[in-house]
Amino acid sequence: RHIPETRDIRVHLMALDAIQSMKLVELREQVQGWLGHRNFFVVRESVRTISDLHDRSATPLLIPLLDHDQPMVQREALDTLRRFTGLKHARKRSAFEKWCEDFCRPTKSTD
Repeated sequence: RHIPETRDIRVHLMALDAIQSMKLVELREQVQGWLGHRNFFVVRESVRTISDLHDRSATPLLIPLLDHDQPMVQREALDTLRRFTGLKHARKRSAFEKWCEDFCRPTKSTD
């Protein structure tokens, strides 16, 4: 299954809602890809979807979002990272990076 890319963010937002509602974990890689979307509403909903799907494999991808220019994205990423890592009082990117060094699985190599 693949959701085609489009400039219309409504398609992304409806797709994310459906993915959350139906727990379509097989689309988690596509959702992870939308973390880099140019529209912050799509990014925020992608973080929420990752959280709803309990997709802990996305943890390393969420850490950079703590520096996102939109506070809504930052808060959603922080809440999700706290839930995934158990670092309930952590606020700094460095704390999550350290946790990830110890517990995150290595990402796929493109070599």
